Amino acid sequence: MVCRRCLIRLESSASNIALTGMKFLVNLIQILWNVISIMNVNASLSGMNAAQTRLDVSAYNIANLSTQNFTRQAVTQSDSANGGASVSLTSSPTGTGNNLEADMVEQLQSKNTYLANLSVFKAKNDMMGALININT
Repeated sequence: MVCRRCLIRLESSASNIALTGMKFLVNLIQILWNVISIMNVNASLSGMNAAQTRLDVSAYNIANLSTQNFTRQAVTQSDSANGGASVSLTSSPTGTGNNLEADMVEQLQSKNTYLANLSVFKAKNDMMGALININT
């Protein structure tokens, strides 16, 4: 026959183990979420940096439209291995600096790309804040 006091201790121990297991799972989920969020935040930050570079280059091209023998710059954007974006600058042949329409379109596209990546960044930040608030 099992004593009542032993059963109460056993039930208490089982609930403590279950609670400890739940805390462990919550901590593990938080760690995994942080790693995933950092990767996604880096992707949106690199997208914002790429958009800023594209905006800077188009502004440089517009500012130098009337400069003689001006060498136009162009940005080549590509995907990076970690899920973000990388950019590289190229120069056009000397004297090919007049393309105001393309530079204005590039500025609008760069602005919209920047704003889209900023929205992703803010959404990830809000989700992280909500997750931390739920578990604390």
